[in-house]
Amino acid sequence: MELMQIQLKICNLILQIDLSVEYKGLSLTYFNNKIKDMIDFDKSIYKYNNLEGTTTIKGLEVEYFTDIGEDIFITSSYTYLNAKDNNNKDLERRPNETYKFSADYYGITDLHLGVSGEYIGERVEYTYGTYNVDAKTGRYAVANLVANYEVNKNLSIYAKIDNLFNKYYQVVDGYATAPLSGYIGMRAKF
Repeated sequence: MELMQIQLKICNLILQIDLSVEYKGLSLTYFNNKIKDMIDFDKSIYKYNNLEGTTTIKGLEVEYFTDIGEDIFITSSYTYLNAKDNNNKDLERRPNETYKFSADYYGITDLHLGVSGEYIGERVEYTYGTYNVDAKTGRYAVANLVANYEVNKNLSIYAKIDNLFNKYYQVVDGYATAPLSGYIGMRAKF
């Protein structure tokens, strides 16, 4: 069992606390960050600006990693996030909940096969676009597949499919992301 790790950091304007416990592939982390005059994008003037006062970003992360036999590895995680500005208003584009899952297979020499998925919970975007209304994005899940074959120590080829179920979703309100997409490629190291 790994000992509890406690980190307290005070640097001029930032307070950061992380508490972590890990045991047999299960890890729990509590975090609490207070940031004075945090930099964020201001849509009203289309540039980065400091948020006045103290912003608080805190939450809990739970992750579990295990192997099934010698060749299959499973990872899953959950994050709860509470991100508020000085007026106790939710910070934009930060989901309250995120779930992630992946399974990786390495049972064939030089071949890696993987599947992964992610659920993004609801998040808010304030007074966006010409409609001057608050928008909510998130609440979507996507799945991806990947295969990677290492030809030799300097060359590998891969194929991947993103957004396997062709889910329509938006990371930023008004900007849709790629539909079902496939890629093949090669990586070379020199």
